[in-house]
Amino acid sequence: MRQLQGMHLIFPGFTQGYDRVNGSEILCREMISVVPEHHGVFFFTWDVDPRAIAKFVNRMCSDVARVCFYCYSWGGDTGVDCCAELKTMGREVEAFVACDIVYRTSWLPTWLPLNILSMTKLPSIVMPSNVVEVWQFRQKNNRPRGHNIVHEKHHNVPVIHAPVLLDRTHEWMDDAPEYQEKALAVASTHA
Repeated sequence: MRQLQGMHLIFPGFTQGYDRVNGSEILCREMISVVPEHHGVFFFTWDVDPRAIAKFVNRMCSDVARVCFYCYSWGGDTGVDCCAELKTMGREVEAFVACDIVYRTSWLPTWLPLNILSMTKLPSIVMPSNVVEVWQFRQKNNRPRGHNIVHEKHHNVPVIHAPVLLDRTHEWMDDAPEYQEKALAVASTHA
């Protein structure tokens, strides 16, 4: 059975799906042109089951495949949950590019748009230790705004780069050239 040598997973935000073009979809289309043929680029909505996605990654990828995440808003929280599930399966995640990612409690159903913690500074998002390197882009012009990304307790990995602050509102962060360029650079160097 053929398996991928790399997988690039893109998770958009709350109001973004498959029905209209958005910055995450544009990133997906551009990324297809920079990754090798034996790598897959996948676009999942923020409300997918992280465990199911992790199982999909493991089935589709070879044992040495490079796995990278590119996430925006609530899609970032889902991406982090996917990384945690991959950790339980023994899979490393080489890179995570975070675009104003916002915490969303798993206690609330996905159909409920109100999530008060998304509008606060708290809590921090805990990045699993199976992730090697994290880049983050944030804004401070409106809410929701990206939450702090921190290490798991008693771990000093991944490498978490300082946030790049952009002069944008949350709704337009995944369209930011700085985020798109970093994501494409990561995808092309982790191929």
